[in-house]
Amino acid sequence: MTMLLIPNIEVRTANALACPWIVNAAPIVGTTLFVHNLSRQLGCSGEQVAIVHHDAQLLGERPGRDGFYHFAPQQRRGATFVDARDYSSTNKHALSIQPTASFHWRLSLIIEFKGLPDIQEIERFLHHAKLAGGEIVRHGTLTPGTDAAEMCAALPNPAYWLIERRDLMMQDADPLQALFAALTEPQTLPDASDSQRTPPDRQTKPSDSPVPLPASWLTPAVLGYTALTDFAPRQGVRLLDDSEAPLHAFCEPLVGLAQYVSRHDYGERPIPFWRHGWPRPDTFIVEQNQSF
Repeated sequence: MTMLLIPNIEVRTANALACPWIVNAAPIVGTTLFVHNLSRQLGCSGEQVAIVHHDAQLLGERPGRDGFYHFAPQQRRGATFVDARDYSSTNKHALSIQPTASFHWRLSLIIEFKGLPDIQEIERFLHHAKLAGGEIVRHGTLTPGTDAAEMCAALPNPAYWLIERRDLMMQDADPLQALFAALTEPQTLPDASDSQRTPPDRQTKPSDSPVPLPASWLTPAVLGYTALTDFAPRQGVRLLDDSEAPLHAFCEPLVGLAQYVSRHDYGERPIPFWRHGWPRPDTFIVEQNQSF
C-alpha cells in the first residue's frame, strides 16, 4: 500500500448544506468520493482517505450584539430566466432560488492506494477537479510515502482529524437521547485496539490502549444514503465520463456524528481512514473502524 499526503488544500465555496436540516463544514461523503474519483482516474484501487481539518469559513457568518456569531447563508440567484412560474406568486420581482449554504475550507488529505500513483497525473487532476462542489484554488507539495508516522509529522498546523463517533449513537436505544448525551457529556475515543484491526506496517505505534481523549467539537454529518425507490433510468441526471446515463434512485441521507480531534490529543493511534462501501444493494455508506 502507498500513501499520499496532499497538504493545505484550499477550497472555495464548497457545499455546506449537507442535507435540508444540516449545515456544517464536514463534507465527509463528498471528500471520500472525490478521492474515489481520483483513484479511478489513476487506475488505482483500494483507496481510503484520512481527512485533516485546518480551517473553515461559513459564508454568511456575522457577529451579533449578543456576543455570538449569527449565520444567514449566502444565496445565489440563478442567471437564467425560465418563465413566469419561476417568480414568486406574491411578488413578481422576487425570483425563486434553491436554498444553498457554502463555505471556504482548508484541509489536508492522507490517501492510501493499492498501487503507485503518478504524481503528475494527480497534479493535473487537482487543477480542474472540484471537492464537495468547491473549486480547488491551491494546494501544497504532494508527498508520497509508506510510513504513517512520517505522513502525520508532515501535516500542517493546526490539524484536526475528522473521526467517526458511531459509538456515541449506540449508547441509548433512543437515537435522540443518545444525541443529547453525546452533546452534553464528556467524550472519549473508543480503544483503537478493539475497534480497528490495523496491520503493524500501518500503525504509528503498537496497538495498546490509548489515553482517553478530552471532549472536543462534535458535528452531525451525512455518512451515507439509502434508496427510497428502485434504481432506474431518469432524465436530467449527471452523465458518466463516456456520456452514458447511470441508473438513479431517490434517496434519503444517513446522519451520524463526527468529532474534530486535534493531532496532539489523537496521539500515535493509527491513521483514521474513511472507507466507502455498499453494505446492502440499496445503501451506500462511508465509515471508519469497520470492515465490509
